[in-house]
Amino acid sequence: VLIVVMVDVDDGVCPHVCELRLEEHSFHQARMQAAPHLQQFEERFRAIFHRPSRHTDALAYIARLTLSDFPESHNLRIFRRHLAQSFGSVVGAWRRLGCGRQIPFERFREICHALNCGEFSPVHWCALDPGCAGCISLFEMDPEAVS
Repeated sequence: VLIVVMVDVDDGVCPHVCELRLEEHSFHQARMQAAPHLQQFEERFRAIFHRPSRHTDALAYIARLTLSDFPESHNLRIFRRHLAQSFGSVVGAWRRLGCGRQIPFERFREICHALNCGEFSPVHWCALDPGCAGCISLFEMDPEAVS
């Protein structure tokens, strides 16, 4: 469920898009049953990649995050493809649209309307800002291009 909450800030009111997730009991049980297997995977992962020069906690965290992360939505992939086709790349779009370091939801919504996909701007925003920080950067738009 997507919820828009209006938050008072110094220069007015800023909308924040929040996602409320309800987990069914069967999914909760499946997650609990998978937990020991994920723990075993993490232990083996740490053993394989243990080297004095590696930070195994960070590597294990990334592996666990990758396994538990939801796949990117089809709409978001199409949005990124549309940006790349219109501007040559997502990075090119970010620069040409004058986005700067970070953009808030209002600017993102304006960009979506300019690209004729404004009705999906809250959905795209939730996918790009799952931590509800209130702004996104180029890293969220195209992490592979930035890293």
